[in-house]
Amino acid sequence: MPYLMVNDVELYVEIEGEGEPVLLIHGLGGNTTQMRQTMKRLSSFYKTIAYDCRGHGLSEKPASYTLEDHIRDALALMDELGMARAAVLGVSGGSYIAQGLAAAEPDRVKRLVLVVARAYGAKSSTQLFFERHAAAMAKLGEKEKAAYFIDRVFAPGFLDNMQPAQLQTLMVPEPALTAEQTEAANRAFEGFDLRPALPRIQAPTLVLSGKYDGLNPPACGTEIADGIPDATFVEMRHSGHAPSFEEPDRFYRLVIDFLNAKGGDFHE
Repeated sequence: MPYLMVNDVELYVEIEGEGEPVLLIHGLGGNTTQMRQTMKRLSSFYKTIAYDCRGHGLSEKPASYTLEDHIRDALALMDELGMARAAVLGVSGGSYIAQGLAAAEPDRVKRLVLVVARAYGAKSSTQLFFERHAAAMAKLGEKEKAAYFIDRVFAPGFLDNMQPAQLQTLMVPEPALTAEQTEAANRAFEGFDLRPALPRIQAPTLVLSGKYDGLNPPACGTEIADGIPDATFVEMRHSGHAPSFEEPDRFYRLVIDFLNAKGGDFHE
């Protein structure tokens, strides 16, 4: 069952493990390849479901879509897979979808993990970054631009233990989006504001932010945690925008402990 038709769009889906379901939602420009490490670490305990959001990866790519479309897709995917209720983990842009899902249908989210998240933005975080740094990057070559971005978005020493294949998966996962597909993906997050919806989220929530994240810094995470009634905020002190890659042992210990916690018993 690699593909499912959801809201008239074909989505690519991967499922691994058995037990309570955990829905994994990747970020803007990403796809399931970035979630396979998470599936591997969690599937010993849970049934993990990762999918390529519309416009991404191997899923169908409409010319235009919205954050609301993403939220509706996630809920419809749960319906198609017979998941009345699930834990949900969203990373970066996937955290926007996860917040919207948990606010729209509070009873359907058992526990919520929001990784390098924010609750609002005039544009996608990546677009805003490049606009803020346009002058500094104008005369840089492609390799220099990549280094400039990495230095400001990830923790110091990020590349020291990163294999080239891992970096490729994180930065530009295959199949890469075309310029037109990237533009459509960015437009979906223009002018989003989930702050008014945060109080409707009933699920116990873990918000994880990276200290060195130059896209969605910790202040964005604390704002979300303050807005959700039953939320815990944790700053990953040796991470930027990719805690699962930068600080994997602590990241997965926190996530698994949180998913296993009963009621409000979770403590870092």
